[in-house]
Amino acid sequence: MYFGDKDVCGNVCFGRGVSHCLQLTKLGVAYLSFRTQLKYMAARKKFREALKPYDVKDVMEQYSSGHADLLSRVRNLHFR
Repeated sequence: MYFGDKDVCGNVCFGRGVSHCLQLTKLGVAYLSFRTQLKYMAARKKFREALKPYDVKDVMEQYSSGHADLLSRVRNLHFR
């Protein structure tokens, strides 16, 4: 269904796939609300982690260890 179409009950739809004949129970509404809140909290947590500044010492340590690993692999290939 698209915007302006009529559903089975003859109601005009205001969104895709929306059926106005569907009546949610209180439990269904509570479930949808709970699921939406969980999605929001997970997204907020990811966003906050993305905003944290990097620890420069940790980044440099990872870079140097990766570089040392790369050099050792090159040496092993060179001696073969």
